[in-house]
Amino acid sequence: MQTIVDRDHVQQHRGEVIKTFGLMAYIRAVGSRRKGLLEQVEKKYLDAGIAMPGAVGNAFRLSALLELRAARIYARMVKRFAEIQVLREFFEELQAEEEEHARIMTLCLYTIDNEVELDYVPSVRDPDVRKLLGEMRTHERNVWRLSLDEALDLTNKLEASEINVIFDRLLKHAQNPQNQFFISQLAKVEGHASAVPKRIKVLRGELAKLR
Repeated sequence: MQTIVDRDHVQQHRGEVIKTFGLMAYIRAVGSRRKGLLEQVEKKYLDAGIAMPGAVGNAFRLSALLELRAARIYARMVKRFAEIQVLREFFEELQAEEEEHARIMTLCLYTIDNEVELDYVPSVRDPDVRKLLGEMRTHERNVWRLSLDEALDLTNKLEASEINVIFDRLLKHAQNPQNQFFISQLAKVEGHASAVPKRIKVLRGELAKLR
C-alpha cells in the first residue's frame, strides 16, 4: 500500500498535473519533500476557497473528520509499536492513506457541484454516526493498552466500518476534474476493506516468526 500521489508520480505525469492544477502546483509538489500534490491543492482551497454550505457540505466535512480520526488512531499505533519495524511501517502507511482520504473529502467540499443531489447525506445527528465517533474516541484513548493481536483486530474492524462506506458513497459525486485526478489513482489500488485484511494475514505470519 502507498499514499495516493507521491512526488515520483507527479514527475511521471507532469503534463496532466500541470494541465489540471497549474504549473505552480506542480513545482511545489516536486520541490517539497514534506507536502505532496494533494496537500498543496488542499491548502490552496483552505486559504482562498468557498466551502459547500448546508447538509451536503457537512457530509463531506464529516467524512474528512472520520478519516482523520482513523489516521490519529494509526498514528498512535505507530508509536505504540515503534520497536517492531514491520508493524510500525504498516501503521505509517495506513495513517498516510487515511490522511490522503481526508484531503480528498476536503477537496470535494470546496469543488463539488452546487447542483449535486446526494442519494446519501450522512450527519453527526445520525445515531449510528454518533456511535461510531464515540467508539473512535475510545479506541484512540485505549491504543496504549492494546496487545499486538488486539491492534490488528481493531484495524480490521476500522477498515470494515462505516468510515470507508461513507467515503466511497460521497466520492461517487465528485465529478470535478481536480477530484477525478485523485479518484483515478484510488481506482488503481485495491480497496481497504479487502486489501488490509490480506496484509494483516501476511503480517501475522511474519510476526509469528519473530516471536
